[in-house]
Amino acid sequence: MISHSTVYDIIAGRNTNPSLSSLRGLAKGLGITEEEMFAAATGKTLEKSSIDNRLALIGLKFPQLTDEQRIDAEALLRALERAVES
Repeated sequence: MISHSTVYDIIAGRNTNPSLSSLRGLAKGLGITEEEMFAAATGKTLEKSSIDNRLALIGLKFPQLTDEQRIDAEALLRALERAVES
């Protein structure tokens, strides 16, 4: 859920750095995916930045993970880093 005042501040340009929860609220209210909202918020099109957006969303969600989920995510990240470096 997003407040009317937050929406107004975003539209009026007073809030140029909305929180993840605000972006999620906007996406839900507009009936679009979080990925589409994040692409729009970063000035990109979804087709050109789908992977970038997904990685950014994962980074934003990381602090909310349980300890077990963090261990799994870090293992996947290490594997990804090795794949990119080789």
